Amino acid sequence: VEQLHKMKSQDDHTMLVFIKAYLQEVRLNVSDQMHLMQECVQKDLKELLLATRSLDMQIGTTSDCARDAIRPLQVGIEGATGLQNSFEKGGPYCVCEVVGKPLTKVQTSVSTDSESPCWNFQNS
Repeated sequence: VEQLHKMKSQDDHTMLVFIKAYLQEVRLNVSDQMHLMQECVQKDLKELLLATRSLDMQIGTTSDCARDAIRPLQVGIEGATGLQNSFEKGGPYCVCEVVGKPLTKVQTSVSTDSESPCWNFQNS
């Protein structure tokens, strides 16, 4: 822009050539910046897609077709026998979880019978 002011005294053709070169430079800079932004957005989208797939795997989300063919796992916990009375706080309870899928965790209530608890637990 400063050079434009200096060129006021020169002919119109020189001024037009300069403006054209300046606009090409601006266009290239904008194009480069847009390309970088596009790469960043694509990278972020890929990371988001991977994170979504990972979360789907953790919580067991499936596609609509697969969901129709798969029924939820029902877990029943009847009780335990032969436990040693070594519970510091409360009594015995049972935890069941699919390895690597923490949101599948189910837990019985605490039993007052510390040696042979009977929960008759059924997840819902």
